[in-house]
Amino acid sequence: MIHLLLIDIGGGVMKQKGNGYFRVLNEKRTENRIEFFLQLTPSAFLHKSRFSPSGQSCLFDTVEVDWEDRAVTNTNNRSHKREKENLRLQNISSLQTMSSSSFKNKVIVVTGAGGNFGREGCLYFARCGAKVVAMDNNIETLEETAAYVKKETSEEPELFIAPCDVTDVKSVEDAVNSAVARFSRIDLLWNNAGYQGQIKPTLDYDPNDFSIVMNVNVTGMFIVLQAVAKQMVKQQKEAAEDTSQYSIVNTSSVAGLRGTPAMVAYASSKAAVLAMTVSTSKDLAPYGIRVNAVSPALIGPGFMWDRQNELHAKSGSPYFATNPEIVAKNKVNSVPMKRLGTINEG
Repeated sequence: MIHLLLIDIGGGVMKQKGNGYFRVLNEKRTENRIEFFLQLTPSAFLHKSRFSPSGQSCLFDTVEVDWEDRAVTNTNNRSHKREKENLRLQNISSLQTMSSSSFKNKVIVVTGAGGNFGREGCLYFARCGAKVVAMDNNIETLEETAAYVKKETSEEPELFIAPCDVTDVKSVEDAVNSAVARFSRIDLLWNNAGYQGQIKPTLDYDPNDFSIVMNVNVTGMFIVLQAVAKQMVKQQKEAAEDTSQYSIVNTSSVAGLRGTPAMVAYASSKAAVLAMTVSTSKDLAPYGIRVNAVSPALIGPGFMWDRQNELHAKSGSPYFATNPEIVAKNKVNSVPMKRLGTINEG
């Protein structure tokens, strides 16, 4: 949901009905403005209409709503780029303010915390006042994450590193127990650890690597989910009037939805994550534990983006060019917004 504020200067502002791109969930009217709470679809366009006290209206301008940037710009205004950026920053700021109150003092476990996504997640939650448990199988990258979060936060963050191998039940149980020993409880889990595997066509793919991908991305994700869910249920039983809201978020991928060529293991594993999410959400709902998934698409720039394009170019797949730069260009052109997502955007 996006809070869209249209300000009227001399007259009134109203939406053009029937454009099919959004629906109004609520609206608030004052003397010189109307605030619409909208549910938008991608590439939505709104129209502003000026109306007189008699109710007669005439179309005078167009407002473009940038879905991913969550920005509103006047397309007839020469300074629309500056206004777009200002509104984008204002919207991000308001979203971060709301999220801060949601995460403050919550104990949040982040797996894959040594990677780029996990590291930024740890920083975000720490800035929101959460108590963060960073898990990864690489102690060096975990320590780098801890140093990064400490450097980027104004106050001393409550961050605890817990090395573990998500494919090993005892390792995960020990890490969960150490987190509880440190913070007494667990409220949220970002189940984010994963392994991309080879980028090769199906006929050339190594079955051993396929097994590794499935073990990390599916079995490992389940092991962590189960261990944390058991702890959450235990907390409920120990507190008769426990009103906490527990949540688990699994990292899937659009690869699991569209079956990316030359990535059969990764795509299969992420499709399994989506099925796991639906199934476990039903099993854990009676305990008040929500389970959801996020599915990132093209993220960059950076080493991983460049490397993936290089491997796709070398894969021999007819779906990819042999030039990494062309591979990258074609991927971006397939995105409606014609740009990459970033690891730190909301």
